[in-house]
Amino acid sequence: MNQYVKKLIASILFVFPLLMVTSVFADVEKTSESTQSENQSFDKTTFSEELITSETTESQSEAPTSNTRQEENKTSETSEVAEQTSDSSEEVQVRVVSADGYSEAATTEELTQLLADESVAKIRLTQPLTLDRELEIKRDIVIDFGGLAHNFGTHHIYINETPQSIEFQNFKGTAAHPGGLIPNIDGNAIIIAYMSDFWGNRYHFTGEIKFTGKLDLYDGSKLGLIYAPRATVTLDGVSGVLDVQPVKEGMNAAPGKAYFCRSYQLNVINGSQLYGPYLGKFYGFLDSGDETGSGKTAPGLHILSGSKVSLDYDRADGVSDEGEAVDTLPGNVTFEVSGSGSEFSVNTKINITNDNNRGIIQMRGSGSRVAVSNDGKITINTATTGGFRLQGDSSQIHVSSGGQISVKMAGDGDQPGNNGMRFVGKGLSLIVEGAGSVIDIDKQSGRSSAVRFENGTQKLTVTNGGSLKVRNAGDGKSYVNRLNQGNQAIQFYDASGFLESPGSADFTVTGEKSNIDIRADSGATVDTTGDIDLNFMAGEKTYLVMVGKTGEDKTGIISGDVLNVHLESPTYFDFQNKRIGSETNGIGGWVFQGNGDSSLKIAHSEIALWRKAGATFDNFEKDPDYFSDMTDLSINGTDLGNFVSSPSAGLTNEFAQTGAGMKNYNRISANNQLPMIESLRVPTNADEKIYGHVVVPEGVEAKPRDAGTGEVEVTLRITYADTTKSPVEITALTQGQTDENEGAGYNPWGEGEQGGLFEVQVPNEERLTTGDQVQVVAAKKVRGGQEVTELDSSKTTVDVIPPEPANLSTTLINAASRTITGTGEAGALVSLKKNQAVLSETTIDDTGKFVLSIPENQLFAGDVLEIVLNDQAGEAAAKGVQNKPSTNDEIGNHNPSDTPVVYHDAPPFAPATKIVVEGGLSFLAPSKLDFGQIKATGLIQEAFGQMDGQEKLWIYDQRETKSPWILTIKLSQPFTNDAGFSMQDVLYFKKAEEYQLVNEEELEIVRGQNSTNVQADYSEYLNNGRAFKLVLTKENQIAGNYSAEITWTLADAPTE
Repeated sequence: MNQYVKKLIASILFVFPLLMVTSVFADVEKTSESTQSENQSFDKTTFSEELITSETTESQSEAPTSNTRQEENKTSETSEVAEQTSDSSEEVQVRVVSADGYSEAATTEELTQLLADESVAKIRLTQPLTLDRELEIKRDIVIDFGGLAHNFGTHHIYINETPQSIEFQNFKGTAAHPGGLIPNIDGNAIIIAYMSDFWGNRYHFTGEIKFTGKLDLYDGSKLGLIYAPRATVTLDGVSGVLDVQPVKEGMNAAPGKAYFCRSYQLNVINGSQLYGPYLGKFYGFLDSGDETGSGKTAPGLHILSGSKVSLDYDRADGVSDEGEAVDTLPGNVTFEVSGSGSEFSVNTKINITNDNNRGIIQMRGSGSRVAVSNDGKITINTATTGGFRLQGDSSQIHVSSGGQISVKMAGDGDQPGNNGMRFVGKGLSLIVEGAGSVIDIDKQSGRSSAVRFENGTQKLTVTNGGSLKVRNAGDGKSYVNRLNQGNQAIQFYDASGFLESPGSADFTVTGEKSNIDIRADSGATVDTTGDIDLNFMAGEKTYLVMVGKTGEDKTGIISGDVLNVHLESPTYFDFQNKRIGSETNGIGGWVFQGNGDSSLKIAHSEIALWRKAGATFDNFEKDPDYFSDMTDLSINGTDLGNFVSSPSAGLTNEFAQTGAGMKNYNRISANNQLPMIESLRVPTNADEKIYGHVVVPEGVEAKPRDAGTGEVEVTLRITYADTTKSPVEITALTQGQTDENEGAGYNPWGEGEQGGLFEVQVPNEERLTTGDQVQVVAAKKVRGGQEVTELDSSKTTVDVIPPEPANLSTTLINAASRTITGTGEAGALVSLKKNQAVLSETTIDDTGKFVLSIPENQLFAGDVLEIVLNDQAGEAAAKGVQNKPSTNDEIGNHNPSDTPVVYHDAPPFAPATKIVVEGGLSFLAPSKLDFGQIKATGLIQEAFGQMDGQEKLWIYDQRETKSPWILTIKLSQPFTNDAGFSMQDVLYFKKAEEYQLVNEEELEIVRGQNSTNVQADYSEYLNNGRAFKLVLTKENQIAGNYSAEITWTLADAPTE
């Protein structure tokens, strides 16, 4: 028989007058139950348009002068003036002037009149114009083109010598090809800043022409913007697209050499942003007799104050065979890019075929200078055309203060003159100065050298943290050194005459973290022809890397007539020849190649040597054949084949064994950089071991390598959170990976093998506790004993262990249960979950106890409930823990759901407590009755038991087959006071309209049958909280506190 029972406790207090007050209280005892704690809008200014002037044109005549203009439009204008002179009548001109003082023009005729009127200082075009005449500017003036599309056809704007300052605003124009040989398109443009007289004499404008606002050339203009041979052109905060598409030579009598700007000086300033989708020639300063003699300073192109010029030209039919983005001819011209955000960039697939003009940036005059500074950038990405060509003597490329030059070449079209940088003259210098300053040349294929000097007396200087990087992938073939055959990273070609000395080429790197890194995948790093000497000098705390691959075994990756390499306390150097070779054609290759006056001097440095004989075993990246601590070395002679001296006995003996100086080695290197404690792993209270990672830098930018087995000794201190325990210090050695030094790398807790780790075991195989601190207090190189200075910071042990699972007061839960009680870790968050969904939560109190409430209508027979504890310790990853356990979330550490979780060295984390909801009959009924306080009067008195206003009488039947049931009550313990006196026959329950006595016999309350698993509500039987009543006769009015127990029983209804 299905039966479900609950108890109800009742109490009452009697006192005699005046102190005779009776208190009655009833409490229902229930099994398996608990409780829960829980756009710009425009300012529409109207510009007035009104008649503001009435001008009288008086008769005038012009005396003939020696500089009478030859242009047709001038002749026409003179004729018009003559006609006006013959007419004595006054002509009234109606002019529209805007509120900001601009005289407005809507036609070419109106524009012409305004230009002729010397009283007009500012003009604004209000309609797009198609010009039908030449225009002339004779005075200082401001013209706002309104951003409207103006078609100049074959006409121009001419500026004579008189003005000093002209401003063009919001210019947008296009022009047609003039055709024929005269005028040559080289000197043609929409705006021409000079005039010619009858005899061909030019009268130059020498002031400043400024462009502001929008600046666009559109619809494939066949002409560039401006030709101002002796003027300064300033682009001040402009933005726009320069759609210039000149006609290729051969398609028209005049070649397609359209320069955007030819001027003495072009300044692009104040955040100007220009893009040329087809523009091959941005700036030209060419000595045709026009650009000299102006008396100005700083000729050239200046891109400053965050301005950016971007050019893409990939239309092969759109440029001539010369196509230089920057082309200058006179001497002492500067191309400058300076300021954060300032950049000149070119992307092109065009192959320039003119051998004398191969260079995106071409500067042909002596004393030419490229200056990139203050975070400015020049970026060139090209298919085959060279990046820079400096032809004049004593020219210079100077990168400083964070400036950057980057040249990336996809190939070279099999042309020796297509180089990332090409220097033709003598006395050239390439300077990289200051931290963050970089020249980076990356040639990705082809046999031409990445950098080519066509003479000696050249200086390459890197200082104060600058960086010079050159790489040439080459064509993969083998060539002979010193014969101008190709694949070099840097080549010096002796172009001197028979009786002329070519001089030397000098590489100098000084200042901390200054770096020269030169690599050739299929050739020499630095190669010379003829009598050019090579000198390398690396100072203290510098980096010098030369990695190449020669075509023969008896040639070096660095070759010169006289070769001198002097290294003074460098931080890092690496010279290696990656040629493998064979027994047939010779094994390996030399590092150095030079005549008998050559020398190698190394001072105060480690030295590592790799023997050439090991090249067939790919020994380049393996451990060296010999290693020396800090020492000096001196070698000289032909191909550096003569060992001179070293204070190191071991190094002296090594060279004695191999003989022939450097000829038997394919790599010499030194890494005087100190190892670094890259990371000390944040420990957890699940750990018996502590790990850290040690790396060794290799070069200034290369990724540091893992420290090898036994390479670094580390001292680690543990400071316990328990102050009664003294700190301890433990030493450990680094461990390499399996394939390095035949050692086995550490594999922390099965996460994967890693090199460069050190492992420290906590004393007594104990686990760390939360709050323990670990710190690397010292480290040193085992070989050489140098102290490591970068030790990383101390780390604090993090709690990752969840609380023990909850202990429940009872595991008997059914559909009518309203609370779950238990104990657990104080302060932990307790969550009641069903199917991973949270039903309710609470926090365990300081005594370790908790009460979880159960929401109504949530439990059904067979439901599995989880009681999950979370210690609220916080997310471990946020505290630096790597690979945190799955039991840690943003709140803290919680019990796992199903199976134990194993993490590091701790015992498995036990799963959360689970209980299963029972089925069958169950019910929810009042749990307490309070009858209050009653005065004993000697008369019969009545009192009603007060219930909680939320009390319900619900019946659940979660059996598969539902049958009738019956709910009964009985008085299982009578009302009894503290003295043991029991009242008899005093409790009544209202059934229907009558109160019936409740005694030790079962009293039926209600019968019924449920149809679903949810509750059936019979709360009406509680009579709005007045279902229970006490009837007290005189005999039962004895003073005292009384309590009673009432039992509810739900059972199958008896069958008839």
